[in-house]
Amino acid sequence: MCAPALCFGGQGTRPDGAPTSVPRSVTVQNVKVQWFAKGEEELPAWINARLSVGPMGVVTGTVTETDLDADGTDEDGDPTGFDTNVYDTMDGSLTGLTVGLDALTFTCVGPDKDSGSVVYALRRSATARGGWTLSAAGRNSKGLSYGHNRFPLTADEKKPGVLAVYTAPDADTDSPLPSL
Repeated sequence: MCAPALCFGGQGTRPDGAPTSVPRSVTVQNVKVQWFAKGEEELPAWINARLSVGPMGVVTGTVTETDLDADGTDEDGDPTGFDTNVYDTMDGSLTGLTVGLDALTFTCVGPDKDSGSVVYALRRSATARGGWTLSAAGRNSKGLSYGHNRFPLTADEKKPGVLAVYTAPDADTDSPLPSL
């Protein structure tokens, strides 16, 4: 399983680690999103995405969202209740894609009116050098929800033009931490 990450494939970087040109591809790996609705914490989700910026700046791609829909474990101790949805620009379930130097956004549209939609935004942190923040807002038949990255996201330039944003090394993902 990959560490949560956001990887940019572009050309060159600024001194703060940001790319100097709009990335041509973006990969988001296993970013844990903590959800809240009506003031209460909800079960988390994980997102993965592969986005490509093509000719004329058209962004295409796929997002996989895995929700923990029920607490508990099975007889082997594995978590139960996972629900995975795939959203793609080819079928119109992934819309509103933008990719910039310091931010990206996309919207996942559910297959029916009860599923609703979720708008995700990733942006470079204004306070943590190399940090990123994920925010999400969703609307479905149950009402409004909002979410954010469960653990801090930090970045390293693995090689020129490729920036990886991942869970901070000091974030102990095995311990029960409070939401951020």
